[in-house]
Amino acid sequence: MAYGHAERALATIRQLEAETRALLLGLDHLDPEQEQWLADTALADSRRPEPRAVHRADTAA
Repeated sequence: MAYGHAERALATIRQLEAETRALLLGLDHLDPEQEQWLADTALADSRRPEPRAVHRADTAA
């Protein structure tokens, strides 16, 4: 199913965002662009819906 590729790509992007956030939060000083990125991603995270379980009919045993 095509959704699997999109889900894996999105998971990779979210992992990179999390790692970038951790690195930036570890710095003593952020430039304005870095501060804006952190603010933007925090806002996006707060608006992101919780992941839903996907029901797949073809997995029935």
